[in-house]
Amino acid sequence: MNSVERSQRALTDRLRSDQPIPASEHRLGVYRRLVFNNIRGFIRNGFPVFREVIGDAGLDRLVAAFIQEHASQTPYFLDIGWQFIDYLASAQLVEALPPFTSELLHWEWIELALDVADEQLPAPPASRVLNPGSGLQCSPLMHLHVGQFPVHRINRDHQPTQPSPKPVCLVAWRGRDEVVHFMELTPAAARIVELYTAPGASVEQVCDQLADEAGAAASSLLAQVIKTSQQLFDRDILLPVSDRGPVV
Repeated sequence: MNSVERSQRALTDRLRSDQPIPASEHRLGVYRRLVFNNIRGFIRNGFPVFREVIGDAGLDRLVAAFIQEHASQTPYFLDIGWQFIDYLASAQLVEALPPFTSELLHWEWIELALDVADEQLPAPPASRVLNPGSGLQCSPLMHLHVGQFPVHRINRDHQPTQPSPKPVCLVAWRGRDEVVHFMELTPAAARIVELYTAPGASVEQVCDQLADEAGAAASSLLAQVIKTSQQLFDRDILLPVSDRGPVV
């Protein structure tokens, strides 16, 4: 480490520290507050429900600990939210927070990730009607969430202390209107989405897989699989297989 690197390390260590700054170094204090306020503002805006649940004072304590203790692995400001989630998990701080914290933070982060994603949807297909041979895939601008808590309903007045008896299945996606949308799915619909992550999966192939898993005849499920696939396709959660892009 050369002298410049040592000076930079000393500066960042003092910016991270919570030790009082002498009056003679008031400019350093201004810089420290600027760093804290910028990161706090981003986290407050990125996790509004979490902020509502634990309050400003509680969030400020976590932000201060994050700045002091976490060695960020990215220089990008938009990655602060994910780094914050990673810090809470690695420092085991979530154990002292509400039991839904990890899932809530991840769900709130999804909205930002989809909103700023560079991918664009292809032009709408000429035909919007599916048949058993239609090949489909997940949009690059969608994210499936399967968890234990109803994170889409959590607020200051609704904070579950126990997991839901059944999996909570949600999908978030950015539509052609460039708005991020959310929808609750049944476990069966969520499984259909999961199966379309396989390259080149057709409606019929997804139906066959579901039938194998359920120990049922594929013919008894085909109409429902087509109906659910069509609903997801109409919302651009699913796309024609020829338009495949990386899944968020």
